[in-house]
Amino acid sequence: MVKVLKNKQSSYFPTLKGILMAVENALLEAQDVELYLRPLRRHLQCVQETEFPQTGVLIAPLFHTICLIWSHSTFYNTPVRIIVLLQEFCNLFIDQALAYLLPEDLLRGEIEDSLEKVQVAVNILKTFKNCFFNYREGLASYFMGNKELKPWDFQSHLVFLRFDKFLDRFIKIEDVFVTILEFEKLERLEFGGTKGAILNGQIHEMSEEFMELCKIFKQSTYDPSDYNNMEFESDYVVFKSKTLDFDRRLGTILCEAFFNCNGLEAAFKLLTVFGNFLEKPVVMEIFSPRYSTLVHMFSAELDMCKQLYNEHVQQIEQGNVVLNKNMPFTSGNIKWAKEVMDRLQMFWSNFASLRDLFLESPDHAWIYQKYTEMTALLDQFENRIYNEWKSNVDEICEFNLNQPLVKFSAVSGLLNVNFDPKLVAVLREVKYLSMLKKSDIPDSALAIFKKRNTLLKSIGNLELLVQGYNKLKQTLLEVEYPLVEEELRSVDEELQAAATSLTWQDDCWGDIERMKTATSELERRVEHAQNNVKVIQQTMQAWVECTLLPRREHRRETALTWEDKGDLFTKKYTLIQEDGCKIHNLVEENRMLFRATPSLDAWKIYVEFIDDIVVEGFFQAIMHDLDFFLMNTEKQLKSAPFFQAQMILMPPEILFKPSLESEAGDGFYDLVEEMLCSSFRMSAQMKRVAAHLEIANYQNDMDNMLGLVEVRQEIMKRVADVINKVLDFRNTLDTYAYLWVDDRTEFMKRFLLYGHTVSSEETGPHADEDFPRQPPTLEQFKEQARQTLCIYVVTSFLIELLYSDFFFSNCRLTFMRLCMFR
Repeated sequence: MVKVLKNKQSSYFPTLKGILMAVENALLEAQDVELYLRPLRRHLQCVQETEFPQTGVLIAPLFHTICLIWSHSTFYNTPVRIIVLLQEFCNLFIDQALAYLLPEDLLRGEIEDSLEKVQVAVNILKTFKNCFFNYREGLASYFMGNKELKPWDFQSHLVFLRFDKFLDRFIKIEDVFVTILEFEKLERLEFGGTKGAILNGQIHEMSEEFMELCKIFKQSTYDPSDYNNMEFESDYVVFKSKTLDFDRRLGTILCEAFFNCNGLEAAFKLLTVFGNFLEKPVVMEIFSPRYSTLVHMFSAELDMCKQLYNEHVQQIEQGNVVLNKNMPFTSGNIKWAKEVMDRLQMFWSNFASLRDLFLESPDHAWIYQKYTEMTALLDQFENRIYNEWKSNVDEICEFNLNQPLVKFSAVSGLLNVNFDPKLVAVLREVKYLSMLKKSDIPDSALAIFKKRNTLLKSIGNLELLVQGYNKLKQTLLEVEYPLVEEELRSVDEELQAAATSLTWQDDCWGDIERMKTATSELERRVEHAQNNVKVIQQTMQAWVECTLLPRREHRRETALTWEDKGDLFTKKYTLIQEDGCKIHNLVEENRMLFRATPSLDAWKIYVEFIDDIVVEGFFQAIMHDLDFFLMNTEKQLKSAPFFQAQMILMPPEILFKPSLESEAGDGFYDLVEEMLCSSFRMSAQMKRVAAHLEIANYQNDMDNMLGLVEVRQEIMKRVADVINKVLDFRNTLDTYAYLWVDDRTEFMKRFLLYGHTVSSEETGPHADEDFPRQPPTLEQFKEQARQTLCIYVVTSFLIELLYSDFFFSNCRLTFMRLCMFR
């Protein structure tokens, strides 16, 4: 058509040609725009499909693509078109944020959840806006070669007009949520001290008022995301005004609580609790005058630390420094310095966080200088203590590790482990210094510390060796020494080697184990043998504790009876016979422990030692029986008599059972002597331990024991004395012989005929003629009864005299019958 019009030279040709050129240019522009906007399709799709909290990472690639379009496109690099494109992306992110936030439930939901969502949205929106400015600044990098730079010189509000209003609204919502959460913390605040109750009441009252204020948002019906709705703005203004007042009240409470603090630590704890509120300008303005007080409190803390430091250094100089429990000198002092340093650094870190809030305070310079001086002093102290230890540790390790394992005492000859306490201190120092993270510990100290397990194991075994050896040397008896002399000499030779040639540097574990085994085995056998001797002594002690006859109640019916005398020693004999076999077995066991032969002279001496112990045991057992007789034959004894004999009236004589006559073979004296002989015969119930002495038992030793013989003689003397006393008592009864010699029937007959007693001269063949018969009167009967009662009282008194001794005669019944008959 164009060609036809051109050939015909039509007047329509110029117009049609212009239309054709415009269409061609529009096509080129459309192709260019489609070509360069095509990559945005993928970015747009990703933003729409990705969860909103994760879209932040998509913003930078998006702006990178937009910058490439601006720098390469021929037709889409004008401000009008790029502003529209950016506005569309702003609207896209606003829509995505609204879909994520659900504004209708934003003010009614949980504050923590709502705040988290709002902060996510605000951060993403801020990221989008910041990327715009960052990439606008870096547009020059997208124009390569000779291309002319075309900046984004248009005003940013043309792009972010709606975006800024939306972002500003959610920044205010975020501020509301943050403020609500901050004031909710007031519910958990609790003050102590003298004003604690008052301050707690004020906080509680303010918390309730704030919760009432928050209801204006929770009960609202508007859409908080609609930035054209001014209801939120009005509520927000009221909210900020009220919170400003709350901040003033909080500042006042903070000042009162600060004055109520009893120290720097409590003050910093208070300020930490009020941390977020302290950043508020109003609170900081009210608290500012108290900041100087806090500085002086910190200064006082530094002064106290300096005083503690001076006292600690003085204690070190005097040698009575007090360190942490169980810590050695060096690491203990370093630990002390670090604890003081940690305390100061903790206070300083709290103080430094406040310095940023009070930048214009003139106290910062001098308090910082004072703090640095104190910390430098502690550092110097720590370095000095540590360097002094380092300077000596090499010499200590080298000298003491070359010492022998053990040493003998020059005074007592006893053995000691020769591990110097200085080496123990080095091990402990390295342990605690490692815990304190010291990195420059000397190699010599580290080397000994690496061997600590081996050293401690060796020391432990050597301690057992020394303990066994010293116990052996201290407890070994003179009679036992010849039996173990060769074994002990062998042990001494090995210990001498350990005390001269074996050092802690050597690998001597095998030697230590061998010496310990030999010493422990010998000490065990000797101790076992000595325990056997103790068992022998305990066994014979049971003989002593086996009483001959238990002392019974203080009644006369409980005296010793002669019928049971044969059973008194039967139980004791049986016990001694059984124990004798046990003692012989223990002696044989000791021979096996000492590895001795019966013919060995040293063994014979040892057996005689045991034999003497047995002799002493029999002596104590027999002496116990003799003491029993002595105790029960004491004249001062006030309990029931121990022996008794029956006095029998066989007119015209008075006899005793058992007999008290010396000619009787089974008399009282003979029976007591037989009991004493039975006690001595205990020593014949056991065979002699020292068989080589060719003496069957211990009877002869006991019979000739001077101490036993003297006591035996004393007992028999007491028996003889009491026999004489009883016989004298019997002779005193001759005065009353007429009571049992005269015919009692004839006596009664005459008394009834004549009314009085008649003598033997008056009883002739003409007695009835010479004496008139006169029956007795009542008074005569009473007189005879009185005489009889007098006889009873006198004889009872004589009998009681016998009861006060260890022997009595059972004669009361006989006299009572006679007196009653009389």
